[in-house]
Amino acid sequence: MWSGAPNAAPHEVEDSGSTPALDSSRLAYCGLDWADEDALRLVPILRRLTKLQTLDLSHNQLSSATSAALAEYLRHNTSLTTLLLGGNEFGDACAKGIATAVRQNRYSKLMTLDLHGQRPWHLRPKDAADPGPPISGEAAAALASTILGRRPLLGFSLNLEGAWLSLGQLQGVGYLETLDLSCSQLGVPSLVVIAKCLETNRWLKRLSLRQNRIDAEGAKVLGDALVASRTLNELGLALNELGAAGALEIGNALSLNRSITWLDLSRNAIGARGARALAGRLKSCRNLTEVDLTLNGFGVEGWCAVFDTLRGSFYNIAAAAAAAAGSANALALAAGTVAPSRIAAWGLYNQGLTPIVAASLAGHVATSGSVTKLSLGRNKLGPEGGRALARAVRTSRSLRHLDLSHNLLGPDGARAVAEALEASTSVTLLDLDGNRIGAEGASAVAKALLHHSALTSLSLASNELCDVDIFGKVDRLRTRCIVHTLHMHAVYTACTPHVHVLPWSGRSQRRRRRRARRRRTRERLAEESHRQAEQPGQHGRTAHGRGARRQPIAHEREPGA
Repeated sequence: MWSGAPNAAPHEVEDSGSTPALDSSRLAYCGLDWADEDALRLVPILRRLTKLQTLDLSHNQLSSATSAALAEYLRHNTSLTTLLLGGNEFGDACAKGIATAVRQNRYSKLMTLDLHGQRPWHLRPKDAADPGPPISGEAAAALASTILGRRPLLGFSLNLEGAWLSLGQLQGVGYLETLDLSCSQLGVPSLVVIAKCLETNRWLKRLSLRQNRIDAEGAKVLGDALVASRTLNELGLALNELGAAGALEIGNALSLNRSITWLDLSRNAIGARGARALAGRLKSCRNLTEVDLTLNGFGVEGWCAVFDTLRGSFYNIAAAAAAAAGSANALALAAGTVAPSRIAAWGLYNQGLTPIVAASLAGHVATSGSVTKLSLGRNKLGPEGGRALARAVRTSRSLRHLDLSHNLLGPDGARAVAEALEASTSVTLLDLDGNRIGAEGASAVAKALLHHSALTSLSLASNELCDVDIFGKVDRLRTRCIVHTLHMHAVYTACTPHVHVLPWSGRSQRRRRRRARRRRTRERLAEESHRQAEQPGQHGRTAHGRGARRQPIAHEREPGA
């Protein structure tokens, strides 16, 4: 896995008043508060340095005049490989000038370019290490197109916002499958470069852009690359600034994408307003099987909108909004055929879900036919939410794993789930930890398991169980070998603080069976040995076993023996 940082170039700081030697390979004039006049006196000298490979002019006060002179110098230079210009006042003019110079110079060897922090000096906040991205997406696109158009420059490393991007690896030259650019403060300029590279990448499968500065504009740039991608399977966009508009752009792109199966949009402040529109887009994603929408401020209204949209007829709110904004994807969405949602797993742990949301989710699960896993631990479902989800368990033929731990279902909710479990033939894992189901709820669950042959894992830990008959029913379940894994550790009784620990599991069962087989084998071998000792076999076999030496007969013994 590559994280995007090339080897740092060494700095050899020369005195500003001295003339560098003609055989110098590295020059560094960084952090000297140079103005354009100082740099313009250096440029004519640079033309005579035929072996110069690294030039560092970062953290000065250079502006467009110096950038024009440097672009003219690069148009004829054939030795420079590293150019560091971060922390100046160049802006778009420098990026476009360098792009033009590299395009016109077919012998250019430039492989490392640093242009981050180009905000004008008087606009920089005090004590700011990185003033932010000033280069526009247009200039970044021009620079990326120029570099990618030159095959000898496929190992180019570019820094526009503080994070180094290897364009060759982004383009798939090194067969890169996982790219992690988390916490890199990427904005629109870097995303433009990444999008340009991903258009031709046929190897990348996992891309993480977690905790950057991606807003609605950056999401639109990234969406264009997602539409063209045919190999990307996982996309992480958590902890960004998408909002409702940015999430809508990502949803529009995913509706036209045929490869992404996992998506993380958590912590993006999408809100209830963008929840329904995003759900409409997710419904038409043909291959998306798992999505994380947690911690987006949906609330009850937003979650109900998501599940109602996925359950009911398709709401074309997102396409209408995109058409109003003039998006190129809107016509393709309107002309395409919307397929039902294929999302298979919902991880909604500790999201404050209420019985109203549970009823909406149950309707989606019952009609979806694709949901296989529900993780609803530590919410506020209560008995009413348990009864609502029980209806989904009864009708769903795809649900495999159901986690309802710590939801205060009580005996009524546990009884409803148990009754639904009797009619279900698909659920294989059930977690009811910490629901205060009591003896009544546990009895209902044990009774249901006697008729449910698909369940292989059951967890009833941290409940109020004090009925001894429950454990007898569990013993009968083990005799029938229905439940392979049963977690009942720390089962608190209602009358005493004593903890019943029942370390029963499928592994311990197999271990006991192996021990029993070994014991029976030893007993059988001992019995055979005893039988052979009493009745010696033929062909010289005695009680000493096969191949033992035959004892001589009396008349064959030696004299004096």
